[in-house]
Amino acid sequence: MEKVRNLILEVNYLVGVLSLVSIIVFFLYGVGVLPRVALLIFVVGITPLGAAILYRVWKTVLDIFR
Repeated sequence: MEKVRNLILEVNYLVGVLSLVSIIVFFLYGVGVLPRVALLIFVVGITPLGAAILYRVWKTVLDIFR
């Protein structure tokens, strides 16, 4: 049960971070302040973060079914 709760927390954290980054990027993009830079920050920032969180979620899922 503890592992399931940890998985839910991980997913909530991922959704929160992605939402925050998306809001910042779309705000910058909408205002027209360096849209290419905003897009670059989004891609560079989201790739390692997303990969790390997906890895942790996957590990938690494997632990649950083990």
